[in-house]
Amino acid sequence: MILMETTVAPPAVLNLETFELPSVAALAELGKASVKVKVTFVGPSVDDMRVLKPSERRAICERRVEETFQALSASLLFTKLLKARIQAVGGWMSGEIEADRLPRLLLYPNIESIRVESVEGIRALPKPQPKPPATLWYSVRERLALVPVEGEPATLDRLTKERVLLVEAPSLQEAVEKAVAEAATHGQPFFNGNCELVRWELEEISEIFISIDGTRNFNPNGAEVYTRVSSHPVDPFTDEDFEPEA
Repeated sequence: MILMETTVAPPAVLNLETFELPSVAALAELGKASVKVKVTFVGPSVDDMRVLKPSERRAICERRVEETFQALSASLLFTKLLKARIQAVGGWMSGEIEADRLPRLLLYPNIESIRVESVEGIRALPKPQPKPPATLWYSVRERLALVPVEGEPATLDRLTKERVLLVEAPSLQEAVEKAVAEAATHGQPFFNGNCELVRWELEEISEIFISIDGTRNFNPNGAEVYTRVSSHPVDPFTDEDFEPEA
């Protein structure tokens, strides 16, 4: 079996600090202690594979992940294999390995990271509970309608508009209250193009969610405050449609 090596950098070993271990060497000194790990395989490289057809990319990635999994399974490094997900993108496996064998796991290609999930004889430190921020930033999506202030408007067109507000509040309820109050301020009467007295009236708050999970101190430049992902039927993309970049 020949592994298709894609990287020479050793995989990252994650979560050692939870067990107060300063390094992989310190973990290896625990000898035959059982260590539960989750091994994540390297995903496809855009730079290396963009010239290939989609089916070729998938075939190479699936083969690479499968070969890495088979090599690790046959290596006898693991004392127990627990779970595995073999797929082109995001493949992983978990198992138990003796502490002094873990450095040998770092020598295998096509491994992106190794996360230490438990260590025999060492109790994991409790996860620090993050202090909730005093306020959060909510995105509030609302619809407003243009309504007459005095009688029926002479024009027949009914105008509505949707907008997304960024609201700072300690809770969702207070964010709603702030959005409603702002809509009332926004709804001051004004003359339209026909000199009719009209105002914007809040019709509906359709969505509200935490937009920025943090404190007041954030940079609004480029901050994503609203996202809507839609699915539409399209003609399937096939290898015949693929045109490599020049």
